[in-house]
Amino acid sequence: MSIVEKSGGSSAKAQQPKQDRSRRMRARLLRAGRSCIERLSYEGMGIGDVTREAGCSTGAFYHHFEGKEDFYTAMVAWATDEAAQEVEAFFAQSSHQQKTVEQFLYDSIALQIKLLRENRELLVVTLAKSLSSHVVWVPVRAVGSLLAENIWHHLNAREVVILNPNPARAVAIACQMMQGTSLQLITISRGPLKIDDDDTISELQVMMLRYLGLST
Repeated sequence: MSIVEKSGGSSAKAQQPKQDRSRRMRARLLRAGRSCIERLSYEGMGIGDVTREAGCSTGAFYHHFEGKEDFYTAMVAWATDEAAQEVEAFFAQSSHQQKTVEQFLYDSIALQIKLLRENRELLVVTLAKSLSSHVVWVPVRAVGSLLAENIWHHLNAREVVILNPNPARAVAIACQMMQGTSLQLITISRGPLKIDDDDTISELQVMMLRYLGLST
């Protein structure tokens, strides 16, 4: 091995801890940002609030992000990636096979509600921004589609009888109605049902079961 090769290898190893620290700091800022946006709202949140929450300097923030808008975009990407991983992990559980269809749908809706509750303010801002640019809603829609596809695959694998000429489309519509109502609960919340109500999940479960013809 040449001196140049040895030097290059040592340099790469030396860079690794620095890169790891940089990734950890970025993740810390994003976690702090989600906490701040949920507590203070996007409009009320300042970069100083984020850095205080993260326990770092303003310079560290600008090392990773150009400004508040760039930080918002990164938060959406981070939150939806995290949500997608949680959805995948949830549906990978073998225990779902032993559940009744009613319990499986209840637990699937509970996951949807959990993700909405954890990111409600971020979603409200994203929904507002989507009125002028549909692109910002794409990663959020992808998570919803992932959840709907997994629900269909599970019901289909169990050969659940759905009284509809196109059962795959029926499940997709049922999920769309459930997700649309769930989103409405964090943006309007003027009806009798609220996102934090104890019976929110069971009411959405009833809606899906009835639409799919699975209610007893």
